[in-house]
Amino acid sequence: MKIAYIVPKLAQRGPVIVVRELVAQMTAHGHECTVFYFDEGPDELGFPCATRRIRWRSGAAAGEKPADEGRGAACGGPGGLDFNRFDIVHSHGLRPDAYVCLHKPARSHARCISTLHNYVFDDLRYQYNRLTALTAGRAWLAALRRHDTVVTLSRHARQYYSRFLPAEKLTYAYNTRRRPADSGFPPLTEAEIVEATDGFAPQPQAPQPTAHPGAARPYLIGVHAELTHRKGIDQLLRVLPQLPDYRLLIIGDGPSRAELEQLAADTGVADRVRFLGRRPNAWRYLPLYDLYALPSRSEGFPLALLEAAAHGVAVICSDLPVFQELVKDKEAAFFELEDPASLQTAILDATARRQELARNLHTRYLSAYSPEHFYDRYLNIYETGKTE
Repeated sequence: MKIAYIVPKLAQRGPVIVVRELVAQMTAHGHECTVFYFDEGPDELGFPCATRRIRWRSGAAAGEKPADEGRGAACGGPGGLDFNRFDIVHSHGLRPDAYVCLHKPARSHARCISTLHNYVFDDLRYQYNRLTALTAGRAWLAALRRHDTVVTLSRHARQYYSRFLPAEKLTYAYNTRRRPADSGFPPLTEAEIVEATDGFAPQPQAPQPTAHPGAARPYLIGVHAELTHRKGIDQLLRVLPQLPDYRLLIIGDGPSRAELEQLAADTGVADRVRFLGRRPNAWRYLPLYDLYALPSRSEGFPLALLEAAAHGVAVICSDLPVFQELVKDKEAAFFELEDPASLQTAILDATARRQELARNLHTRYLSAYSPEHFYDRYLNIYETGKTE
């Protein structure tokens, strides 16, 4: 099977990471993949297949990465992508979806598929404003009507989109993240561990916490996220004054960083919070944590949850429908959004049940979110187009 993936750029962002996981699984099973993208920039992911830059407006193909030498003619066509040379054209994101809408031939050999990685109107509203969300969201959904299949990341998201798109176009597929042993990346160096934990957190392999959090040692909560209001990290900072035995390590950057740093100072917990900024492959820090937190106010599909599950780390998360669909009470500790008392209780409960939660969550990962399940689900969608 020949598969074309279209992404905005090759940067380390959630949807592109998912595409890399897809490519890794598809190429490992003998399928031929090519990744098309619009923009170059820093922090690019490597792909185990050909990658090719295309132009949006001119419709002319741009240069290729070295791995693609000699393949330009085979991939060229309207807009730089000849749909009829592929069995599947799979787009991810607003621009890629609009590209397919604009350039897909009236009679196309390829089955055109989109994966929606978010709740369009919610995501655009948090990123811009309500008017932009309404206008751009409607345009995005209109563009998707030229696709044969639209994949959402959960049953809840499929139900959400059934209000806007024909039910026969919609299906769902859960994401995956590879297990640590399969990642190919080395563990943290001693210098990275010291930078992240020196002065306030235990080192890896430290004694397990007791069932009753106390003053035996500080507990380290970790967060990996784009620093925006949507990610809800401010909730952790507001409850930290009531949890003197806990420390918080935040990996990521974004428009809310200065506001969050000021909040840490205003609440008197700056000495127990560390902002590391953006770190490639942030999941490498997971072995340092007692707990991993997902306090999001909105989420399409939490890749970080799968990373914690694959590594066997206990998780606290907000009570979003997507979280409640993916994991159960015995696998994570839930809290009510915007309720500090509920969050505090969840943190204490997760600490008391840390080993049990981590073990159950890892078992859940193996049974439902492994790369093997991910591959089988998408192969079925590619081959049959079935929406169930």
